[in-house]
Amino acid sequence: MKIILTWIFTGLLGVASLHAQDQLKALKIREIHLANSMGWGIPVGQTSQILRAKYSTNLGLDIGLQDKRYFLFPSIDFLSFKFNQAIPDPAYPYQIKNGNSYFYLLNLAAGRRIQWNKFAIHAYQGPGAGMVTEPRAMVD
Repeated sequence: MKIILTWIFTGLLGVASLHAQDQLKALKIREIHLANSMGWGIPVGQTSQILRAKYSTNLGLDIGLQDKRYFLFPSIDFLSFKFNQAIPDPAYPYQIKNGNSYFYLLNLAAGRRIQWNKFAIHAYQGPGAGMVTEPRAMVD
């Protein structure tokens, strides 16, 4: 599912970028770069008692504005965690052990780029919304 969503998102970005090149000047956008990162989603606090770190990825756009110091960074995060069910669900007679739980997060961040020669630091923040999926099992 994650791979299909990534390919669809990448394809839509490609088609949209061909159409949007003429509109960049009107929006005061200097350049657009596709950004992708890989890493580990690390649960903190009480969630670390239930969730364990697993591979995660991020796909977004680095939209450089006319002032080279500022940018927008809309992105989608795919976080994956190992999952052990701690609280029994009355609708299911079994509990999940060693399952996977997925978080899908949409973010829209604004940021500032500080550059020294070829070295740059990016700092950004912004709102996000997400969806969590839990595993369910059917037993015959």
